[in-house]
Amino acid sequence: MGIKAFSVCLFILIFCQTYAQQPNIGVISGVVKDSATKKGLSLATVSVFKLTDSSIVSFKLCDDKGGFEIRNIPINQPLKIVTTFEGYEVDRREVRLTASANYSIGTILLKPTSKSLDEVIVKSERPPIIVKKDTIEFNATAFKTLPNALVEDLFKKLPGMQVDRDGNITYNGRPVSRIYVDGKSFFNDNYKAATQILPSAIVANVQVYDDKEDGNAISQGNEYNKIINLKLKQHVKKSTFGKVSTSGGTDNRYELAGAVNFLRDTVQITLIGYKNNLNRGVFNSSEMRSLGAFNRSQYKMSVNGDRNSYTFNNISFGGGATAETESAGGGINFNHAPTKNTSFYAQYFVSNEDGYTNENTKTLFYNNDTINEYKITNQYALIKTNHTVNIGARLKSKSGNHSLSVYVGNQWTDQHSSTFNETLNSKVMNDTILKSNGLFNQINKLNNYNHSIVYFTKLKKQNQSIQLSHRYDNSKNNSSFLTEIDNLNLITTPSNTFIRQLRLLNPKIENNYNAITYFGSDLKKITLNFLGSYNIIDEQNNILSYLQPVSSNNYDSIITNLSSEINIKNSILELAPNISIKINKFVLSLRATLFNAQQNVILSNKNFNNYQNKYTSHLFAFSFYKRGGVRITFDQKISLPLSRDLNPILDNTNPLFVFSGDVKLRAEKANTFSIFYNKFNVKQQINLNTSLYYILTENPVIQAVNILNDGKQEIKSINASNRQSFNLNAGITKGFQKINRYNHSVSFNLSYQNMVTPTVFNETEFSQKVNVFKTTVGNSFNWQDKFSFYYSYSYTANVNRFTNNFTADVLSNVQNLDVEVTARLFKKVSFNTTLLANKIVYENLPALPINLFINPSISVYCLKEDKGEIKFIVRDLLNRNNNFSRNVIGNNITETNTNVLGRYFLMTFSYNFKTFKNDQNNKVNW
Repeated sequence: MGIKAFSVCLFILIFCQTYAQQPNIGVISGVVKDSATKKGLSLATVSVFKLTDSSIVSFKLCDDKGGFEIRNIPINQPLKIVTTFEGYEVDRREVRLTASANYSIGTILLKPTSKSLDEVIVKSERPPIIVKKDTIEFNATAFKTLPNALVEDLFKKLPGMQVDRDGNITYNGRPVSRIYVDGKSFFNDNYKAATQILPSAIVANVQVYDDKEDGNAISQGNEYNKIINLKLKQHVKKSTFGKVSTSGGTDNRYELAGAVNFLRDTVQITLIGYKNNLNRGVFNSSEMRSLGAFNRSQYKMSVNGDRNSYTFNNISFGGGATAETESAGGGINFNHAPTKNTSFYAQYFVSNEDGYTNENTKTLFYNNDTINEYKITNQYALIKTNHTVNIGARLKSKSGNHSLSVYVGNQWTDQHSSTFNETLNSKVMNDTILKSNGLFNQINKLNNYNHSIVYFTKLKKQNQSIQLSHRYDNSKNNSSFLTEIDNLNLITTPSNTFIRQLRLLNPKIENNYNAITYFGSDLKKITLNFLGSYNIIDEQNNILSYLQPVSSNNYDSIITNLSSEINIKNSILELAPNISIKINKFVLSLRATLFNAQQNVILSNKNFNNYQNKYTSHLFAFSFYKRGGVRITFDQKISLPLSRDLNPILDNTNPLFVFSGDVKLRAEKANTFSIFYNKFNVKQQINLNTSLYYILTENPVIQAVNILNDGKQEIKSINASNRQSFNLNAGITKGFQKINRYNHSVSFNLSYQNMVTPTVFNETEFSQKVNVFKTTVGNSFNWQDKFSFYYSYSYTANVNRFTNNFTADVLSNVQNLDVEVTARLFKKVSFNTTLLANKIVYENLPALPINLFINPSISVYCLKEDKGEIKFIVRDLLNRNNNFSRNVIGNNITETNTNVLGRYFLMTFSYNFKTFKNDQNNKVNW
């Protein structure tokens, strides 16, 4: 059975089994009204409890008219219905559904009261959801989780809350921007640090409300993002929790890892350390996305075959760039939130990578009746050490009208790499024209410093505010490239060329960005905004190239035409007033931007002329939208050429592939038209997303390739004719949930992409026209944490056509399958299996091996509260994991294959520890 057929059958089976007919269940319906006004109470909560043990059965929020209908209610059981609403007394009544299975409770009249809801309700009757004005509050204890569950696991069970595979959170279709703990910005706006480090057992309530400081919503009229506030259980003032693990396996595979967190009211400290040779980040992806609150601003995860690496804030937590990597690291993270409006953080981390990659690449260049074939073998070794320090603070006035955010960071990297290279160039159906082998050694010593300051203040006039932003980056990279290579040229007369060259580079980049943003409103239906920014980017590089004379062991013979000092300085001024006009339920927003930039290129090498480019443009943008509905936009943006593309000094580090830039390159101008529509139906838990956008890029910078008669390549940056891209996407997600029974979501997505990309090969320009059709289906299911299932399948069809007469059309399709199954059928035993399958098919080309990656494991829990876990893992059960890829770029097709770890067996022991104490330093158990 193929991947496609297997995926479809699996999807249908899971969906049908989940919603097979359920006997012995009924429906309770009714309406909730104010006893005085007789008006329906929208968002009142109706909860159904078992009368015997007060456990929650189900609940519902009333609709706009106060109506409700609660399904999946067991019959022939004594039940208690509790109706609650802020500002009203509680209504309680007992019922028992009969065989008719449908029960209308009629009208429930609630009496107003001056008491708060917490005063009129007992703890055992507290509903799962309470609506308080603009805040939705979840009762965390109503949603059952496993003993070692984290806050993220709790979120996955809350109605309307979605948590994706990377830990990103949305509520009712809107992204979550920040998470507070007891009202404090404890994790400095980094919600993953809270959701993936805090145990769910210490959370009493989860509050969700609008982020009224969402600048994007304020300036562009979008719906507000969400803020989550975690209210901890009373008396939890001190806690210590974390995890340590040790692993050993076949082929000398091992891992040591540990993280401990100290939570002391306003202070949180995390210590972490790891060492492994498993090509992956410490622990696993869900645990390490923010373990120890190290994720301050950015999370990156790369997955390639069995190569997994995790990076937070440019800090590596294991894995690496090579196919086989031994990695180690450790660090400390400190957070302090002395008040509700003040928070500080600091972190230090050191990491080391030592690894290698064996890579085989074959590239076919199509040129009329000739096909140039390059076969390249690289044996790459890398040693890398990195130190990172980050500190920051967020301060806000008591009134909330003023705020200040400050960040300072520095990173030092020492990297040594060595590559043994073999290159064979031939013309298909003809003889070999070039053979080459040699060694490339590279040393990089990087020092990157950056800081940012953002000040926000509300003005005295209503709805007016100003934000001042400053960002500064300073990067230095002392690099050396040693080339020792032998070329055997077979055209036309065989000859040997020995190259011994040393290139020294010292690039320095300073980026100074300053901006002021004004948000204002003068009239009821008119809003005025203004953005002004000034950016200076100063890049300097001293390039020195040396040859090793035949009679010497030193590299002291300078190559003047390959050496130069180069300075590229960009200054960019942008002034952008914006006016928004309300038209009934819609808003029309217009923005005009004055773009003024100057780019200077200065070289000390007299073989090249200095160059200056000035740009003055008037850019236009508009958007027409309905908040929470359709949005139509048009935008223009200018991007100056990068320094690498401007540098005319030849880069012949690899003399077979010589690269150069052009100082006369013009800036790119992108024109973007888009239509977006997003609709989230809270009642039906349906999220619909559609988008369409078209991008026309003028003067795009591309790399022109020229293959010489001797088989060598010259690659040069040039401006080409326009590049076009059209994208259409439509997706729908449907959620199903029964409290403490199951959570289920299904998704379906369709996308189409059309790209017209200019290509220049051997001084002939043509276009590559790409059409991509992709469909993706997904399924996620969890039943009482005893059985969980995740499934995602995608099918992508690619059609590559070319406007020249010498490159044939290329048709291909790619299938990807991702499955994870976890079964905890016994109290102390858990089974888990992940399956990754990838199949790439190119028409008229040899088939690539199917990548089938299966990783089963068995976990046995021991000790009190399942704190201990013994895990048996088989990595790549069938030993069929591979790292083959094939890509079409312009008129060439490239196949790449690298080494992988292969199958191994691993046994892991992990210990989770957690201690909670109150103000009197007494231990508290939950």
